[in-house]
Amino acid sequence: MSFTIFHRHVCRTATITMSPDHVAAYDEWRLGDGDIGKKCKFSTAVAPYIKINQGASPLAITRIIIPGSTHNLSGMRCTLSSSDNDSSYTQRDQWTQADALVINRSFATQTHRYWKLAFDNGSGGNPASAPEMAELFLTDGYTFERGPYYPYSGYSDGPAFNVVAQKTPSGKVGFLEKGAKVQRYSLKLIMDDAMAVNMRTWRDAWAGKNPFPIVDIDGNTVIVWATSFGEITRERDDRHTCDVELEELLP
Repeated sequence: MSFTIFHRHVCRTATITMSPDHVAAYDEWRLGDGDIGKKCKFSTAVAPYIKINQGASPLAITRIIIPGSTHNLSGMRCTLSSSDNDSSYTQRDQWTQADALVINRSFATQTHRYWKLAFDNGSGGNPASAPEMAELFLTDGYTFERGPYYPYSGYSDGPAFNVVAQKTPSGKVGFLEKGAKVQRYSLKLIMDDAMAVNMRTWRDAWAGKNPFPIVDIDGNTVIVWATSFGEITRERDDRHTCDVELEELLP
């Protein structure tokens, strides 16, 4: 069983353009701002596409992830392409979205400066409505094949309920449900030397403030933030461990 952390978020640092332009106050920078509750919206549905320019030092990409319940792409055909010169594009993935659930699509590793995500009605025409979505993760992941310790004590998950209890002077307790429950994960990640170096680099770039996708041991794609990221401990040659606490983010 494996657990994957998707550490890369190209749209956070890349230059993003849209054609046609966005609706006022629903800007393209929302695709990488870390807030999965704020959407980016096209102004019309005429041949819409998003273009991402990574600059002169592009990062490797193996996955596109769009959080569920934040997009209206159901029924649209989505085409992801890449280019080195912004002139000749090569298709990397294409699918027709069937629902409003999370999108998680993988493909062979690609390192290109330009990426384009285009939308149509399935036959080359305009989609029925202008596309909209929140975060757009073009990413790559760290997969922990040897960890977490499952089914031992190093892995646990379960819901956290957003409920407040209030006690009256007479001792009666009332409950207020403030919002939906979220999933929590408690992990002990196991790493070799190379992975430990990668995790330190990612931890410093993440800096405690950026959400990221994971695929848990049950295959669920979840957008989370790290509520706790412990020290990376060297246990012996080529073996390191790290305790991590994650909590699901809702739109």
